[in-house]
Amino acid sequence: MARCLLMVLGLSVCLLCGAWAAEQENGEGSRVGLQLGAWRPTSSGVRRQIKSTWPYVALTYSLHAGEGETPLALLLDWTGRKNSNTQSKVTQVDLLAVVRQGASADREGKSHFYWTAGIGPLWSRVEDMGNKTTRIRAAGTVGIGWAWQRRLGLELRYQVGSSKFNTGALLALNLGF
Repeated sequence: MARCLLMVLGLSVCLLCGAWAAEQENGEGSRVGLQLGAWRPTSSGVRRQIKSTWPYVALTYSLHAGEGETPLALLLDWTGRKNSNTQSKVTQVDLLAVVRQGASADREGKSHFYWTAGIGPLWSRVEDMGNKTTRIRAAGTVGIGWAWQRRLGLELRYQVGSSKFNTGALLALNLGF
């Protein structure tokens, strides 16, 4: 399963890089981005069992909206953590369709706040004392962000999954290419 997940992530990276290269040839603005940050489960039991803060990585692809329309982005994100002491490991991958209100074309290149919300499927694998549980469930997210410029920003989001292992807050640095 890990090989399959790595293959899907690798293919996604290749597709996003190809889309970015095509946009550069057409002279369009950058649509591909990367988010790096930390994810923290809201359940204290999960924080004790695994760890309190987990690494977070996401690839983003912005679907530019027309004049007066709300911008939409696709996020393929990963977070996970392992604790050898408790023999526990959690891995989750989401594909979220996210709207960003306040991130309009007239504000590109200018500092501004925006809010974001989205939904999508969540794949999660929980390993606890040798027992492995893999599920695909629904996920949602809501948050606020601050864009310093077109290709740099900071985002704070609350993400809800269908279990205590998939619910938490994240702080991420947005980098556009």
